Amino acid sequence: MIQNPMLTAPVLPQMMRLAAPNLLAMVFTTGAAVAETYFFGLLGLEQLAGHAVIFPLIMLQHMMAAGSLGGSVSSAVSRALGARDLSRAQAVGLHGLLIGAGVGSAIALVLLLIGAPFLRLLGASGAVLDHAMAYFKVVMFALPGIWIMNGVISALRGTGQMAIPSYLTIGVAVGQVALSLFLGFGLGFGIAGIAWGMVIAFNLGAVGAIVLLMGGPQATRLRFDPSLLDRTIFAELFRTGGLACLSPVQATLTAMFLTAYLSAHGAATIAGYGIGARLEFLLIPVAFSIGVGSVPMVGMAVGARDFTRAKAVGWAGGLMGGGILGLVGITVALFPQLWTGLFTNDPQVLAVSANYFRWAGPGYAFLGFGLCLYFAFQGAGQVIWPILAGTVRLAIVIGAGCALNRAATPVGLLFCVVFAGMAAFGGLTAWRFHRLGWPGKP
Repeated sequence: MIQNPMLTAPVLPQMMRLAAPNLLAMVFTTGAAVAETYFFGLLGLEQLAGHAVIFPLIMLQHMMAAGSLGGSVSSAVSRALGARDLSRAQAVGLHGLLIGAGVGSAIALVLLLIGAPFLRLLGASGAVLDHAMAYFKVVMFALPGIWIMNGVISALRGTGQMAIPSYLTIGVAVGQVALSLFLGFGLGFGIAGIAWGMVIAFNLGAVGAIVLLMGGPQATRLRFDPSLLDRTIFAELFRTGGLACLSPVQATLTAMFLTAYLSAHGAATIAGYGIGARLEFLLIPVAFSIGVGSVPMVGMAVGARDFTRAKAVGWAGGLMGGGILGLVGITVALFPQLWTGLFTNDPQVLAVSANYFRWAGPGYAFLGFGLCLYFAFQGAGQVIWPILAGTVRLAIVIGAGCALNRAATPVGLLFCVVFAGMAAFGGLTAWRFHRLGWPGKP
């Protein structure tokens, strides 16, 4: 009998093999986001400001589609395969496609309907609002492709196949940059051309993902067969995926509240914090690359009722993520200019960023540990616990930050709150994983 390496191979080497292609894909995806920002910078300051208003919204869609819906699909596939329920595993891919198409289209439609008032709420006005709308009204058509692509290729990830989804992701990133450059500058369409580059790339990526799954392994091969539709699968994916969507929302709200509190300390303080927070957000894909590999390993182990292995996979992923992000955090805490010097020479901004990293840098270990355990929880189908830990982190930032801000305390104490929030998130997630009751259901 052929052994499944997801259930039998040594945990750490297998996890590293799964993480490597995902990490490479995240490098290209991040590069595409940086390139798009650079393109807007070439157009002008007001155009760049208009893009800055919408950029967090687009990043949130990526995080929810890949890490939330995608993680739920991977988990459902892997647990079904672990329990040798091939028909259920095959059905999950179709449900992921339908949910991705529905959710992506619904979000795009709602955002297009509220349009300019929504962008004004985000702070856009005047010429900045005009440029933001020129981008917004086109780029919203990329959302169905983003959600479909991630919902479908996650079924492949659930089988432990990380290379093919990563190659597709890399192809989409390269295609987006090339198309945006050609349409925006080669043909002279400017903002609309850059936006159409993303729209075309991700919708072609969605088509490519569907084709790959239709010709993929028998266990997850996509078939458009109404008999495969199952309300229990819809319910599971909506429940786990919906809860998982709260995680990136919590991270975004944390940054928003801190920015609001720091605004009272002046532009240099906001800029210094922004430079530090940017590194934190760029490290999240690193944790994703590690954690997404633990989803099928934990899921198959749970489906096979090998709970000892499932727990070992979770701890290995958490320690790997905590170690890598912790190393980065300690490095910038000791040598902040390695990062801050890339963005500014202003002494005030550099001083604020150094202060931020002095407090928050050591907390990156807790953040990486908690984020990677979050994916292990996804594999077990119990994502509620890291979400609650994230809620505690957000509450600490909101509550303690508000109290310190009213007391007009030094900025360093606000940055201490950032560390406390990360430590609480990582510590509570680890404690709950240790105490987790493992379900026997696939």
